[in-house]
Amino acid sequence: MKKIVVLLIISIYSLKLYSQNNAQNREPTYYLDSVECVGIPQFDPLFIDNLRIGNKAGTNGQVFINTKKSHKFNWIYFSTIAANYSKYKTALFMVNNELVKNQKYNKIDSSYILKIEQFDSKDLLVVGKKIKKTVILNIITKTKENIEKSKIIHIRGSNELTKNTN
Repeated sequence: MKKIVVLLIISIYSLKLYSQNNAQNREPTYYLDSVECVGIPQFDPLFIDNLRIGNKAGTNGQVFINTKKSHKFNWIYFSTIAANYSKYKTALFMVNNELVKNQKYNKIDSSYILKIEQFDSKDLLVVGKKIKKTVILNIITKTKENIEKSKIIHIRGSNELTKNTN
């Protein structure tokens, strides 16, 4: 009898863990101007006209994003950026220093890109081993903060060279 109770408790607990993990790992379905997107398309939030959250049965929710019709997007897929900026077949993407999921299908409006920083993975140490033949591309977008940071000029030098001599 004890074995049956223990097995029943373990099976209920593992079922509960499985269902919680599955729900937490799924993202909602995104729609941009009524077109389904894989992942969140990257564009200037100032072009959002309306944002609505829906909840259809059997899904993890839906996010409907309507944009202002005055802006014409020029979408670039991350795979195209990798082909142009990477000498390796493998690339990891970051947008404003945050790692991006679903990199294969993600896209960004080209007018929203401020600059692209490239890091070679051979300089990184992950769990005691070096990653080989991967490039990390950090896309810096045209947010107010990033534009202000890009205007700052850093000058190195000794005090003698930086003094104003009149």
